[in-house]
Amino acid sequence: MANIEFDEASGRYRIRFRYAGKPYKRSLKTTDKREAEAVVGRAEETIRLLERGRLDIPPNADPGVFILSDGKLNGKLTAEQGYTLESLFDYPMFVFAAHTGARRSEIVRSQVDDFDFRSRTVQIREKKRDYDKSLTYRRVRMSNLLVQVMQEWFSRHPGGQFTICEPVKIMRGKTRAVGVPLIRSRCTSQSTHRTKASRWHVRLGWSKTRRWVARMALA
Repeated sequence: MANIEFDEASGRYRIRFRYAGKPYKRSLKTTDKREAEAVVGRAEETIRLLERGRLDIPPNADPGVFILSDGKLNGKLTAEQGYTLESLFDYPMFVFAAHTGARRSEIVRSQVDDFDFRSRTVQIREKKRDYDKSLTYRRVRMSNLLVQVMQEWFSRHPGGQFTICEPVKIMRGKTRAVGVPLIRSRCTSQSTHRTKASRWHVRLGWSKTRRWVARMALA
């Protein structure tokens, strides 16, 4: 779907890919092959989301720029461009929990393909409804805010199959794994960190919080 080439004249890598039948070629402005490959991975994931209808290119936007900027159209793209860990996954994670009532473990198990923006529903992977089965499912309608937040998140998703994930993890000091799924303790520590300076620092925990949100929605 996409591949990198080394430009001997400039000593830098460039990317080639096709979208909607049109070829694109862009310089990545990096001499590091691993950084170039990371950009290719994100570009391929963005193309997949576009082809599945999970993302829409804004009117008058250049598809090549949109794909290579992970959905951010402002500024020049470089292979070193990135986002902080907090800015990437914490807000989508909180909105996901608040607007679906999903458990912490269900958010960790959630995958990109579980979201259907055409029907405005999300599939929740659960384990507690039927203990005779390893996994069961339920579908929840998405609110306008959840649709907006998740479409924005998927436009700059780090890659991989998991909905909420960390962008990069260093394995054995040198190998990079992209789109690493969260563990439940990471969800808890992140929520504690983001709310400790607010009025929400005294919380009831993930389980009671999601039930409180559900009661407020039904009130």
